[in-house]
Amino acid sequence: MGCGNHLNELGRAIETSTRKSKAEFRKLYGIKRLKPLGFNNAYALMMRRPQARELHIETISDLKKYY
Repeated sequence: MGCGNHLNELGRAIETSTRKSKAEFRKLYGIKRLKPLGFNNAYALMMRRPQARELHIETISDLKKYY
């Protein structure tokens, strides 16, 4: 099986997985999943240790009092 066939198979598997996931989210949570935006929307947070100590920040949840 050539590389193109594997890529086609992978593409079909992703489409099937996405379709099933959308249906489950709608059924279980009443949430409609939208199409991917085409970029990674993961975030990283950083804070200098002295500032974190001063503000008593130990977890991401601790930041909500500053929002």
